Amino acid sequence: MAMRFVKMHGIGNDYIYISGFDQPIPDDPSALAVRIADRHFGVGGDGLILVLPPEPGSEADAVMRMFNADGSEGGMCGNGIRCVAKFLYDGGYVRAPRIRVKTKGAGVLSLDLEIDPASDRVRRVRVEMGAPILRASAIPTTLPGDPPLDHPIAVTYDGKTITYRGTAVSMGNPHLVMFVEDVASIDLERIGPLLERHEAFPRCPGGRARRSADADLGARLGDYLGLRHRRVRGVGGRSADWANCPRRADSSARRRARPGMAPRRRNRRHDWSRCHGVRGGVG
Repeated sequence: MAMRFVKMHGIGNDYIYISGFDQPIPDDPSALAVRIADRHFGVGGDGLILVLPPEPGSEADAVMRMFNADGSEGGMCGNGIRCVAKFLYDGGYVRAPRIRVKTKGAGVLSLDLEIDPASDRVRRVRVEMGAPILRASAIPTTLPGDPPLDHPIAVTYDGKTITYRGTAVSMGNPHLVMFVEDVASIDLERIGPLLERHEAFPRCPGGRARRSADADLGARLGDYLGLRHRRVRGVGGRSADWANCPRRADSSARRRARPGMAPRRRNRRHDWSRCHGVRGGVG
């Protein structure tokens, strides 16, 4: 079956996008995600995103389903949904400066588009991520507390057990945020897969390390979103993603837990940034 697609990235977070508005959707999108996301024998990317028509009577303009490179279905991706908005507008599926997209993990989210008047194409997109999920049962995690704040979590590798402290939070998919003194000292390639399979998380989290008292957090951030990839990780380390939202949620939770500290705004926004893409087809 021939199928049209667009490959797009938001600050390096790249997916293959397929429209369900004007062509049939594959029967097994998980299997397709594994094949098409392969960077050696497929198109290559962090996964597959299906852009689908909304259900009748829905408040959303479209539905987004995302599949990691290992074939597992994810709940949400901030960069992915911004590219979905550009895909919808530039493709002529939804011609409005504000678009609402339904996701599996975060419900219906609103996206604001900045349109280039000369080309009538989307230049930048901002998504309102909504309030962070801090209730343990909804993240979900078995770590205690609502929010499950700064708890010890132990991982074992190379015959030794190391205990970290982290906060569980979800922005549509679960994350574990750890404050550390030196980001470079955390071997995310090793501990990320261990954390994603940890018994404290019924579904796998993304492993996050944040350096205390330092605003430069982008040097080494790992994102582990799947369990069944042949390389163990669902997606693996990323050059960039939307994890600033769970990190900020963790910081706000810490503020609320400290006497005299005022909570900050609950809604998280993935701010203006560009998405870029290229069109193609597979048969």
